[in-house]
Amino acid sequence: MDMRILHLGVAYLPYIGGSTIRLQALLTLLAKRPNIEVHLLVAMDPRRFGVLPAYEIIDGVHVHRVADQTQLFLALFRLQSAMQFDAIHVHNARYGLFAILSGNKPVILEFHALREMNRIKDILTQFVCNRARYIFVLAHSAKQQLINHYNLLENRIDVLYNGIKFDLFNPELVSGQMIRDKFNLTGLKVIGYVGTFHSWQGVHILVESFKLVLSHYPDMKLLLVGDGPEKERLMTQVGELGIEKKVIFAGSVPFLETPSYLAAIDVVAITRPQTAETNSAVPLKVIEAMCMKKSVLVTPVLGLIEVVRHNQTGWVSEGFDARAISNMIVSVLDLEEDKRNSVEHMAREYVLRNFSWDVSVDKMLEAYHAI
Repeated sequence: MDMRILHLGVAYLPYIGGSTIRLQALLTLLAKRPNIEVHLLVAMDPRRFGVLPAYEIIDGVHVHRVADQTQLFLALFRLQSAMQFDAIHVHNARYGLFAILSGNKPVILEFHALREMNRIKDILTQFVCNRARYIFVLAHSAKQQLINHYNLLENRIDVLYNGIKFDLFNPELVSGQMIRDKFNLTGLKVIGYVGTFHSWQGVHILVESFKLVLSHYPDMKLLLVGDGPEKERLMTQVGELGIEKKVIFAGSVPFLETPSYLAAIDVVAITRPQTAETNSAVPLKVIEAMCMKKSVLVTPVLGLIEVVRHNQTGWVSEGFDARAISNMIVSVLDLEEDKRNSVEHMAREYVLRNFSWDVSVDKMLEAYHAI
């Protein structure tokens, strides 16, 4: 073994979310590369995640779990002393501060998104950015924001895109008919969203937009796949709008079933509001939908329009309000099938060229060896 790397993450299996899927894909591939041992330390509160093993090996990755961030900080000292890691790869600035304070090992900092922060947090983030040997972000827009805000050198930052399992998200091999049969969607047009229900996902705006779309396509259905803290609010909203019979809450589904749900949808709508976070990350959900040759409609946030080019790889609404979004959905549905198919084909080709987990792992290894 030539190198031993420790990652500090916010969560891991069995929890399933965008950041966990990303971390699992990267670390599993990294662990398969020769002469490298991969460890992951995460804080997973048993009140939320249940009682999980304190240590186990998952697909070659040594996973260490503690209950909270205080224990994580203490475990970091203990593991460093026992394992003598060559570098620590942290997945937020707070953990970067932990890594810097715990010793003199090189730190690689990764931002999954950039968030609004107060002055104190901003100063601490500047400190961590200055001390990190290398910085990864999930979008070019995030890279430029860091360069401008913290006056960082461009060659210290690289974009580590989310990747995708091309064999899993293959529209030639996946059918959505079972999902359509399950929810009585056969023969109907379906707008859909697959992901978590958090406020920054803007699903409530999609629901409001869908109500307006019904005046043009009264037989349409809205398929919402996922779960999260906004679910009750969304269900209440659907009731208040009087569209309960038009909206399906499918619940959270296993990751391996995601392609089948996407295959059952005609237009995938990702209606995120404009925030520091949404401007700074290209989410997995958008490239998964593009890879499945879906008509993808997004709001004009930087993290989405970096990959969804209007009339080329998808469609971008003119604004963030329900009227602008509904108008664009109707415009997409009104298009001739050949035009939609052409855009869907270009979207998949774009993903195949640019979003490989192997390419991202290669970049990680280059950074590790450089330090």
